[in-house]
Amino acid sequence: GMESNAIELLELSATHRDWDWNPQWFLGFDYIHFLNDKAKAVEHLRKASEIDGAPPIFGLLAARIEQGIGQTQNSITMLKAMYAQSDNEELKAELKKRIDAHTGVYVIEQSIAGFRAKFGRQPESLDTLVDSGFLTAIPDHPYDGRYVYDPKTGTVDYSFRPQ
Repeated sequence: GMESNAIELLELSATHRDWDWNPQWFLGFDYIHFLNDKAKAVEHLRKASEIDGAPPIFGLLAARIEQGIGQTQNSITMLKAMYAQSDNEELKAELKKRIDAHTGVYVIEQSIAGFRAKFGRQPESLDTLVDSGFLTAIPDHPYDGRYVYDPKTGTVDYSFRPQ
């Protein structure tokens, strides 16, 4: 359909305009919004974020999507690379919060995996992880929100509270 035609044209543009972040951005946008392929969206948003002059939000968005599909360690690596490359103090402060949030999710994910390996089931709640000794405490949340746990799927996310 139309989506595949758009993807084909954008991939051609991305190949011939490797200095321009727009084709990669639109590929990422199309993959997430029209094709529901989050992994491909992350791939293109990452590429867009690495091109000189690209808005930092592309990298932040790629890391957020990546964390949401269970690739939390990869998202932390990307955020740390962005942090190391930036000289914008405001962006670095935001990246530090994101790194801390994703690290909190990762610590909880590892604890859930340990719990699941020992008991053969998902923990009922994050408090269950603390009560059973798999976590000493729920990690600090850098956005004054809370970590969100779904015991049906065993997935963890972090919520924002408006500052």
